Amino acid sequence: MQTPQSEFPHTRWTLLLTLREGSPEKSKDALEALCRAYWFPLYVVARKRLSEFDAEDAVQGFFLSLLRRDALTQVDESRGRLRTFLLTAFENFCNQQWERQNTQKRGGEIEHIQLFTVHGAESRYIKHAEASTDDVETLYNREWARTVLEGSLEALSQDYAERGQKARFDLLAAHLTQEDPEISMAQSALSAGMTAEAYRTALHRLRQQYRGKIESELARTLDTTDAGVIREELHELFRAFS
Repeated sequence: MQTPQSEFPHTRWTLLLTLREGSPEKSKDALEALCRAYWFPLYVVARKRLSEFDAEDAVQGFFLSLLRRDALTQVDESRGRLRTFLLTAFENFCNQQWERQNTQKRGGEIEHIQLFTVHGAESRYIKHAEASTDDVETLYNREWARTVLEGSLEALSQDYAERGQKARFDLLAAHLTQEDPEISMAQSALSAGMTAEAYRTALHRLRQQYRGKIESELARTLDTTDAGVIREELHELFRAFS
């Protein structure tokens, strides 16, 4: 008979272990970490088959089932990545539980979790996923990756703002993922009151800081400091856009 520890690879499943066996306070912290990383990707999956409001309720109901440990009784490490397990568990929830709940008046027995809310989820869905013909897993992985990247960029923006350098960040961020033509780079350097060489140096530093923020976000979601696992997840993140 397996022990709880052997059922959860430490570098990938610790958050679910905390949800299943942790104290109420630690369980809610673990759930918040999962919500931040996966609320919108799961919303996209639900939205492909449900209305806007029913998709929101489905995601809320699923995370509530995690908090109640309803979805954690048959966790199997052989299912692979935490991300894959959550998608499979969510689809099962929608098939087996949500559709039964949805026969009642909307929201009648759905307890909403006040842990994390994605503002503008529907407009974001319309922008990135509504017209897509990709399969559900591809959409889910892409929106997970987009969520990580956007959250990391926002955290980096806040760091610069706290140092009184928000305007400089906004200029540099325009070149963060893909450099503009040289004239645009020169104009940005001039606007920042920097030489072109100093601007390139600052941009290089920003890219390193951005990667660091991404790695930190992945480490938090995976609940690990294992460099190999983080590196592998980073590779999966960028592959989601290929």
